[in-house]
Amino acid sequence: MVAACMTRSARRLGRRLAWLLPFLTLPASAAVGDAAHRGSRVALRRGARRANAPFRSAEVPHACYASPTYWEQTYAESAPTDEKDWLVPYDGALRDLVASSPLGAMRDEPLIELGCGNSPLAERLHQDGWSEVTACDISTAAVRAAEARRAAAGWPVGTGPLYVVADVRRLGEKFVAGSFGAAVDKGTLDALCCAEGWDYEAGLYADSIAAVLRPGGEWLCISLTPPSAILPVWHQRDAQWDCVQCTPWQQGLYVYRARRRADEPQ
Repeated sequence: MVAACMTRSARRLGRRLAWLLPFLTLPASAAVGDAAHRGSRVALRRGARRANAPFRSAEVPHACYASPTYWEQTYAESAPTDEKDWLVPYDGALRDLVASSPLGAMRDEPLIELGCGNSPLAERLHQDGWSEVTACDISTAAVRAAEARRAAAGWPVGTGPLYVVADVRRLGEKFVAGSFGAAVDKGTLDALCCAEGWDYEAGLYADSIAAVLRPGGEWLCISLTPPSAILPVWHQRDAQWDCVQCTPWQQGLYVYRARRRADEPQ
């Protein structure tokens, strides 16, 4: 019975993700950005019907959104210069949200973006004063494209965001424990939660982030996944996480925040 409920929850989340995924094929300013400023979910759905075929929900099983192979193929088929934002663009309400969060006072600390895809978020954060930004993605094609965009934008060698191929569920394989003061996610947790074993995947994600955040480090996540699914996963890890909270935000999104415990036995 419990397993059946979990599967239904994953499918419901997949349906919610399905009408947002098409915006990966449209410029952020013309799709999610414009619609979000108008506060119109109807506008988002209308935009989805105009999107290119490869991202239409009728052609993509929901479980694909949790598949590394799906994303590798998706980004390999995208133009290297493409920039698409997930869920909501940085410029505007998200910029204000990040600045007013604990991350706003942590601009001198290393920050990691979890699942960058072909979003310009890492570049925007760096331009806004976060001096050491690392963006990771499980897709090699996405990371190569991001590096190409950085070079085309004229960033001097050794400056700007660092792009790394890494699995957000196994960050300890790429980074030393306590490497970062902050972690930001915009939609990656949602993709993981489309898997059949979504709660297990979310748990791996939570443990992985805890492993690379310093004690007192902050996690900020913009998500479609409701707190009834996410909060129990974090509360089961009270030894690692403190100050876990969820705030409803715009366009049916949620803002999750949590702090890496400073008093966990090492």
